[in-house]
Amino acid sequence: MPEMTLLTRPTCEFLFMTLALLGLCQGLRAFLMAMRKGERSLPLDIVYECAVFVFLALFAMAVYMNCILAARLRWDAVASSLLWFSALPLSLGAYLCIHQHRAAMLPTLAALALALPGITTALSLQAPIIYLTVCAVFVCRTAYGLFLEIDSTRHRVSRLSVKETVDHLPEGLLFSTANGRPLIINDCMDAFLDALGISVNRLDTNRLWSDLEDGIEDGRVDGERLGERLLVRTPSGVRDGRTFLVTNESVILADSRIFGRHPRGRYTCMRAVDMTHEDQLDRKIERTNEELARTGDEIRAALGNVSTIARNEGILRMRSRVHDVIGQKLSILHRFLESGDLSDEAVARIVPLLADLTHDLESDAPRERPVDLDDLVSSFSLIGVAVVVSGEMPEDAAVAAVFVQVLREAATNAVRHGRAQRVDARFSRATVGSSDATSYEMVVIDDGIAPVGTVIERTGIFGMRRALAEMNGTLQVETQPSFRLTACIVSETRREHGH
Repeated sequence: MPEMTLLTRPTCEFLFMTLALLGLCQGLRAFLMAMRKGERSLPLDIVYECAVFVFLALFAMAVYMNCILAARLRWDAVASSLLWFSALPLSLGAYLCIHQHRAAMLPTLAALALALPGITTALSLQAPIIYLTVCAVFVCRTAYGLFLEIDSTRHRVSRLSVKETVDHLPEGLLFSTANGRPLIINDCMDAFLDALGISVNRLDTNRLWSDLEDGIEDGRVDGERLGERLLVRTPSGVRDGRTFLVTNESVILADSRIFGRHPRGRYTCMRAVDMTHEDQLDRKIERTNEELARTGDEIRAALGNVSTIARNEGILRMRSRVHDVIGQKLSILHRFLESGDLSDEAVARIVPLLADLTHDLESDAPRERPVDLDDLVSSFSLIGVAVVVSGEMPEDAAVAAVFVQVLREAATNAVRHGRAQRVDARFSRATVGSSDATSYEMVVIDDGIAPVGTVIERTGIFGMRRALAEMNGTLQVETQPSFRLTACIVSETRREHGH
């Protein structure tokens, strides 16, 4: 190829670098075209673009061998034989230009024709001008064609655009053939398998599903089976311990060109949907249900205790009532018998008191009703015991009822244990702090024999304390110089304000 020896070394270096760059760009364009799908004429176009790519690579190699390595090494014959390859893209281009009416291909075909060995000599043209012209034509063609392919990739569906699309999906996707060979796997599924320590290299999807099932069964994989699906939890140190719902389904694609040369038919689609939030809520609900179950058991146990307490409370209340009523009646009867006065008139006075014993036990008058001390005073007067009341009874019926109950028990104890002949009950009240609270007090003193030593509190005093405690009241017991009881209840009085 003697005409190439006319090129200067700087010109050869420029041509070599330009042709090498053009070859890379042409290779990228051919690759992008191969990623297209759905065009019938595309295979022949791809062959043509690949032939152009090989031509540019051989042209760059010829320039390098013939000019840069030095002409004395006699590379001109080898370089000349390499450039005869331009006949292949020239033939393919001519067919496409004629068959598909592509007039825009004519400059490229002319450049390929000029690159054939001997054309420069036959046309009596200067080699530097011819080779620079060929290089300029392919610079414009490759740049414009690469621009069109990149723009087409953005606006057309290709295997690259499909892969890019599935990579942006929030759920993991893995498509494979019926025999388990992976075809498409997106980034989410890749990260999910990596979190489980499963490599995607030489992956068998059929074996992958059985490995996940076996791992859940023997505890190697944290998860559980949900029918035909698997709930898989990745380790807490990997991907922040995410939870995925994994399914493995067989799908039939009517158009499988998305998978390249694979025919339409049956494929396997494995999906991994991130269910971390739902799984955390489900676990929280389970814990809440367990806590509610425990609380329910505690409540049932407490209700059983409440029933027992209520039953015991009823028994204590009945014992206190029996003690108060029967104790009072028996004390009066005992004192009456000790008096020795068994005249018809005295017996007539005492019989009504004993006849009302059963009625007194059965009656449980509500505390809201006004309380009359007449029965209490008249009952003890039958045996000569004076119950002297001073001051005003509380206007609060509930407070008054408790005070009468305490007074009855105190008078009974004074007659039975102290042989008292007189029992004084003084009522008083005072305002505590603001006018909304009133302190009611009752002091009971008798003239009986004062007890010696510590007073042992049994049913009588215990019943008085219990009755006062129900009203948030207190009881103070003093034995010297005489037996003295002080009962105190603070009552809150609510005021109503008009608007």
